[in-house]
Amino acid sequence: MQQLFLADLHLGENTPEIVRYFQQFIAYCRDNIDEIETIYILGDFFEVWIGDDYVDHSQSEAVTFIFSQLRWLSSQSIKTYFMHGNRDFLIGKQFEEATGFQLIPDPHLIQLDNQNILLSHGDIFCTDDKQYQQVRTMFRDPSWQQNFLSKNIPERYKMALEARQQSQANHQERVESQSNVGEYIEDVNQQAIEKAMLEHEANTLIHGHTHRPDTHLFMLGDEQAQRIVLAAWYRCGSFLKYENKQFETITL
Repeated sequence: MQQLFLADLHLGENTPEIVRYFQQFIAYCRDNIDEIETIYILGDFFEVWIGDDYVDHSQSEAVTFIFSQLRWLSSQSIKTYFMHGNRDFLIGKQFEEATGFQLIPDPHLIQLDNQNILLSHGDIFCTDDKQYQQVRTMFRDPSWQQNFLSKNIPERYKMALEARQQSQANHQERVESQSNVGEYIEDVNQQAIEKAMLEHEANTLIHGHTHRPDTHLFMLGDEQAQRIVLAAWYRCGSFLKYENKQFETITL
């Protein structure tokens, strides 16, 4: 049976090409429906998410299509799970009820063939980026979220856009000043990776967020471990498949 892992689709009303990639993913699932056991979406499924009630106000055909396909997936004999990313951390119970996807914490430990596999969106391991971690902590604070969700949708959308623009400006400033340092602090910290994997007794970590798809092999104590980074969907769709004790990246 297949276990599928995907992240960083960045779907939205203004991303028609990525929506088409998502359609191709759904087509793959339909063609392999009897072979798929579990689907894990590891954050940043949406480009921006300003609250579950946004769906009720959206007239977007893309959003309607995305939700209908998520509901279809969860209505099959497939276990479906969703982890918050840094773009869609406000997804909540209404989303769960509407899609049938179950929210899971970050990080989240699973077992495949008696092997511990740790799942994460990935941003919790970017510990060298102190500024980002401060903002992340603020966004995850229940009081901040309650205050944000109390505002009307146009206000929330404006705030989200401003936050995104500020994030892009900060990134560009780093690139222009010290590009090597900028790249370093925006990637994961190896010590943070190893600490989490040791705590969970996992020899494999799967995450997204960094948009640097690769498989990194390293020694964790006396054993070999691996960190598999999922690709973003800006240029094409892709996901990680686990089947017959093997991981394989599938490009759509």
